[in-house]
Amino acid sequence: MDPPPAKRLKATITPNENSASSSSSSSILPLFEDNTFPQDEALQIEGIKWKRPKEICECPHFIVDGATRMDVCQGNLSNCWFLSAVACLSLYPQLLEQVVPMDQDFGDGYNGKFRFQFWQYGQWVEVAVDDLLPTVPVQKNGKTQYDLLFVHSQDKDEFWSSLLEKAYAKLKGGYSTLQMGFAGEALEDMTGGVVQSCDTSGTSSELWSHLHNMLQRGALICCGNTQGEIETSNLMGILSYHMYSVTGAREVGTWGGRRRGYHVIRDDKGDIRLI
Repeated sequence: MDPPPAKRLKATITPNENSASSSSSSSILPLFEDNTFPQDEALQIEGIKWKRPKEICECPHFIVDGATRMDVCQGNLSNCWFLSAVACLSLYPQLLEQVVPMDQDFGDGYNGKFRFQFWQYGQWVEVAVDDLLPTVPVQKNGKTQYDLLFVHSQDKDEFWSSLLEKAYAKLKGGYSTLQMGFAGEALEDMTGGVVQSCDTSGTSSELWSHLHNMLQRGALICCGNTQGEIETSNLMGILSYHMYSVTGAREVGTWGGRRRGYHVIRDDKGDIRLI
């Protein structure tokens, strides 16, 4: 699946965003601070500290060894719908690079500003944010460290997913707008593709065949269980009203020589399950 062709970008940056302000983390050049980022109720947490990656770890990187499912781990937001879409996107480097420009890092030329692109109303728009991220201070080995409050990578030195989440929050109006949503909306915003729902009322073999064919054609698929109470799990360990990314379909042999189709799904902690 290829992204729609990039059109002339309509910047979401207002003129006063381009004025950088001083930061204690740099004594040479002032670092960009985005004074337009929405401050909403999701950030009304006692003790929250806004820190740049260079204040969180010694050697931050935008992306480490390419994007993987381990880069997208849920934090203190109920935004698994967004994370499942990002996890799907990470399987297709060309799609991811349309949304997440890879020519960004914390080395030469670093100024505290990071750019992302989203598909809005028929065109790609650029969203720029600073790299100040919400953290909570924790004491470890007698020292104060800062843990990211929301999405993070399992590699503590990697920050593309955290910054992407911040840019998407800005696009939508703040972190609180990411609380609960539909994966299809996020998929459309990050691909420009057409989203459709899948009818699951047929037999399991029909569903497996349909999803297998769609995956073979390069479709990005998310799924969820709408039965049961919120955040309760069924016998297979699948949480109700929780979104998963479908990363593959496998047919395996069983006892007696029969074959059975399984879907490979990933949760927001990077764990893989067969269903």
